[in-house]
Amino acid sequence: MFGEKFWTGLKDWLENSMQPLKLISAGDSDLLQVVDNIDEIVEIVCQHYNQIAQEEDPQCECGKWRI
Repeated sequence: MFGEKFWTGLKDWLENSMQPLKLISAGDSDLLQVVDNIDEIVEIVCQHYNQIAQEEDPQCECGKWRI
């Protein structure tokens, strides 16, 4: 999610309200990545596609997404 100032409140709410009620597991909010830099977003997306390529075909060398 882009904009740490905007999204930090949501992550705090998830951790402080939902997690104690066991509606989410510890660490679930870590699945949400909050960044303020476009380059970080590109890196996160590329890492995701690289991981998918490796999982589908461990021999594949095509999983080298980058900008």
